[in-house]
Amino acid sequence: MTVLDRWNASFNHEEPEYVSSFVQVIMKQKQMEIDDQYGDQFTEEDFCFTPFKDFTLQKWCGFEASWGVSVPYKVLHPDVTPTKYLVHDGDDWVHVDAIPAGVDRYRIEAHDGRISEVMGDGRDINFWVDGNLYAGPGGMIDQPEWDAGATMDLWSERLGNRKGELLEEAVYDKVARDFERTIEEHDFMPIFGLHGFAESVRESFGLKAFARFLRKDTQVMAHAVKMHESIALASARAGAKAGIPFFVIADDIAFKHGVFCSPAHYRKFFAPLYKKMADIVHKAGSKIFFHSDGYTEPYWDTWINYCKFDGQESLEPAAWMFPPGFEDDPVLPGTASRNPDLQKPGKVIRYLKESYGDKFILLGNMDMSTVMPLASPAEVAWVTKDILASGAPGGGFVFACCTDITDATPMKNIIAMRESYRKHRGEFQ
Repeated sequence: MTVLDRWNASFNHEEPEYVSSFVQVIMKQKQMEIDDQYGDQFTEEDFCFTPFKDFTLQKWCGFEASWGVSVPYKVLHPDVTPTKYLVHDGDDWVHVDAIPAGVDRYRIEAHDGRISEVMGDGRDINFWVDGNLYAGPGGMIDQPEWDAGATMDLWSERLGNRKGELLEEAVYDKVARDFERTIEEHDFMPIFGLHGFAESVRESFGLKAFARFLRKDTQVMAHAVKMHESIALASARAGAKAGIPFFVIADDIAFKHGVFCSPAHYRKFFAPLYKKMADIVHKAGSKIFFHSDGYTEPYWDTWINYCKFDGQESLEPAAWMFPPGFEDDPVLPGTASRNPDLQKPGKVIRYLKESYGDKFILLGNMDMSTVMPLASPAEVAWVTKDILASGAPGGGFVFACCTDITDATPMKNIIAMRESYRKHRGEFQ
């Protein structure tokens, strides 16, 4: 079986020859550390230079798939202007060609509508926006002159004419060929990302404004999401055009022990557009899974039964909460008494398999908060085996780190995870 065969089997709730694996990102410092210590030892089997990017470090760490690529499409944004600067002049902000000497507070307005306000020490103090406008005008929403209509007008002015469009047919033919070539030559699978927007909307407003718009000025929230629709659907259509089999939407929407908005608000404002994206992907015969850090279970009913996502990735053990009555499993034969942090990853998978195993694909869930940075290599190896033993039976599972491989992760633990995964990945079907 190829990695594509293994993923297809897993997403069909079948047991592949062994459990496949996935990683999000290896942080830059850790990449350099791997190269410095082990780069001279890489073999032909480790090298993974693909038409999309170099996945050698991911493959060396023991993974068979990673995100970090997207299907190309174009975003038309007519009437864009060069970057502008604004300085405070009495009671107003005025545009200037350059920041005058001695100014310790100013705003930067990027060509895409992004506005950030900077203090003298370089801190953004409000208006931090990633391609979207903050509440405005004038900053914080609790200013007396703020009104919902002005905010929607500003969003429309800067982002209302953005439009996502597909490229030429030949572009998608090449993506498809390059994907097939990557599988054939490297037995490694790039996972293509689609446009996520809920996190961007939340960050555009800040938590205070986000909460207000969900509850009081709901037309502002609906308007902000609408500004993303053309690009979101274009990303899904581009993926379908290229015939890519698996997609991820990365869109953090949860805290460690809770969600950013109620399931009802999520379903009202964000889920309808995500459902449209999933429909496009499924019509093309492909699969789509969703990434969010944190405790996401309150959204699972919407993701499974409304959006029709195929799976969830991360399954962050440190964030997960269990319902009353879900007790610890007995200690596995041949193991010593376990620290609770070491038990939790496998326990999360066992709970999710029991509750959702026939409905949702599980991609996770090595603990990157405590186990990988703090445990011993022997403990990491045990946890890896426990996760595989919990997730493998019946299929529907892909082994993964619950978030990036961080700079705080010791090299010896990365190697312990890799070797344990390779040793035990085919034992529990």
